[in-house]
Amino acid sequence: MKQCTLCKESKPFEAFYNRKASKDGHSPHCIPCHKGKAAERRATPEYKVWKKNRSLVYKYGITLDEYNDMHYKQRGTCAICEKPEPIKTQPLAVDHCHDTGKVRGLLCSNCNMGIGKLMDDEKIILKAAEYISSALY
Repeated sequence: MKQCTLCKESKPFEAFYNRKASKDGHSPHCIPCHKGKAAERRATPEYKVWKKNRSLVYKYGITLDEYNDMHYKQRGTCAICEKPEPIKTQPLAVDHCHDTGKVRGLLCSNCNMGIGKLMDDEKIILKAAEYISSALY
């Protein structure tokens, strides 16, 4: 039996996560308390900012401050169509070269999917633009 440091209840060792670093090989607080504490931490605004920053650094090599700077320079609009993101709850996507990993700018979901569907190929994109401007009706 072990006493949880949060709820102060004595519970069997199976009610605690394994933790090699501790003397008894188990976490100091029981699994329900651990999950509650983790959920409480994830609900904070600081955690959300930290998570967004970590995601941007991992995926694109830029910080949240760099993302916000690009967003400001683009006046909160897409680098291609110059419109704000049509889905209000979705931020502008980070557009990057898949070969070099270099970030090009921020795009709305429509433009980001459009160039993605055209495989980021400049020749195909120019041919599509030519086709649109000379379409026979």
